[in-house]
Amino acid sequence: MPSLEGFPDKGILQFYIVNSEDYGYDEPCRIIYIENYEKNKDSLLHENPFQKEIEENLPFSHECKILFESTVMATTDYEDTFEEILDEINDEDEDEFYEAFASGASRIGDYPTFVQNPVEAYESGEKSVLLLQLDEDPIADIMFGDSGNCQFFISIEDLKNKNFSDVVYDWACC
Repeated sequence: MPSLEGFPDKGILQFYIVNSEDYGYDEPCRIIYIENYEKNKDSLLHENPFQKEIEENLPFSHECKILFESTVMATTDYEDTFEEILDEINDEDEDEFYEAFASGASRIGDYPTFVQNPVEAYESGEKSVLLLQLDEDPIADIMFGDSGNCQFFISIEDLKNKNFSDVVYDWACC
């Protein structure tokens, strides 16, 4: 993965949520940071430490690898402005407009896409860094509800100190 300012430049982050029908909502998440690791994947943790009995309606069905690439993201706080501009452009430019300005997608860092309301810890500035956002992804077989995403937020100080013990997790769907 490309380097991101303020993020660890080596290692693995493993993200775990409670295995429940509500995707671990209102439950603690667990993030494990392995700074130095063996590249032999058999030596890595493969079981969810929160594992309960298997649910059939989870947002994902198996482990997967998502490849990230560095991009520049345009943003606006005004969803109405986005819709107004979209109404004004012609159909042939619509795909390019979405590519440049729509903020949905899995990502590390940058700006989160809130399907409903922002998480209080993010909105207050307490946890202002988007550590990870997972959006619906048919290739990785990820789907939160009928069309949603999940996010993990961390404070700037905790990220700087590589302390992943106080991360806020949230998910929402349309």
